[in-house]
Parts: sequence; structure tokens; C-alpha cells
Amino acid sequence: MRTSLQLAGELRLKIVFLVRHAKSSWKDTSLPDRDRPLKKRGVNDLWLLKPVLTGKDCKPEHIFSSDAVRAAETAKTLAGFYGLKKKNVTLSDELYGSSPGEILAFIRDREDILHRIMIVGHNPGLSETANLLGARPLEAAMPTSAVACFSFDVERWRQLRENGGLVEFYIYPREYKREAPRSTGT
Repeated sequence: MRTSLQLAGELRLKIVFLVRHAKSSWKDTSLPDRDRPLKKRGVNDLWLLKPVLTGKDCKPEHIFSSDAVRAAETAKTLAGFYGLKKKNVTLSDELYGSSPGEILAFIRDREDILHRIMIVGHNPGLSETANLLGARPLEAAMPTSAVACFSFDVERWRQLRENGGLVEFYIYPREYKREAPRSTGT
């Protein structure tokens, strides 16, 4: 039996994945904020989530990302996980430092031919948007590499309403990291 996530196009559902960029590096303090790359831990966190994300019932058709280096690197890594081509990844300065209202407007402006989109961005706007979209709020601000997926029973992106989304899943790396063995003191 296929799930609603698998049937998104047929059921006229719209699916939105909100992704907070992976952990970034502060090593070079001379870099402008937009130019900070991912830290090795950030890349590792994304790879930790790969089997979880690719094991879900659906994948995004298109990824829209902030044009900040750390977000763009996150988006490109995720696109690789899903087998998406370069043409299915769009970098936008509109998603850098954007408010929940701006992110929601960005989503509502997408082409209706798309049914499943991923937005890669930054806090606090991204976490606030997640809490705005879902019928129930997330328990805390989205940590780096967190992914929240929402489904909406609408035919057009313009029909998305605040608190109208069903939270399909919410994951973040800490859930999947093994706890380090503790010393017994002997």
C-alpha cells in the first residue's frame, strides 16, 4: 500500500521539506557570514541522515536553498543523496536571513507543477516557519541539519495556510548518533 507521501502528485498534495543548513565552520573569522563553508562535522551529520532521508516514502523534486555557502553545500549534498540534477537545485538570496513571512511567500510562489520541494535555510526564520506551517509546533528550534517535512492537502502552493500542514517527520542528527562509551572508572 502506498502512503500519502508517495502519492503526493496523484492526491494533489503539496510536500515541503524544511532543512536547516549543516554545521558551519567559524575557523576563518575574516570570512563574511555568507561565505562560511560547512565544517567536517556538518558534512558527517548529513551523511548520518542519508539512509533515513532516502528511506522515506518520497523525495523532493526540487531544492531551493539560500545562496550562503553553508546552505548551498548542504543543498548540493542532499541533491546528491536523492540523485537530483544541478537543474533541480536553485540558490536564492531571498532565502538568506529571511523571515517566516518571506519564506512562506517564497513557497507560495513556486510553480504548481512541483509537488515536493525542499527549502534549505537558516535560523531563526526556518524554525519559526516550521512552527508556522505545522498543525503542531516543533519542540524546539531546529538544530543544524534538521529536516522537517510537512504535507498539505492543497492543489496549489498559493493555498498553503498557516498551521495547515501535517508534520510527516522531523529528524536531526543527534537522534541517530551513538552515545560514546562511558568509562566505568576501573
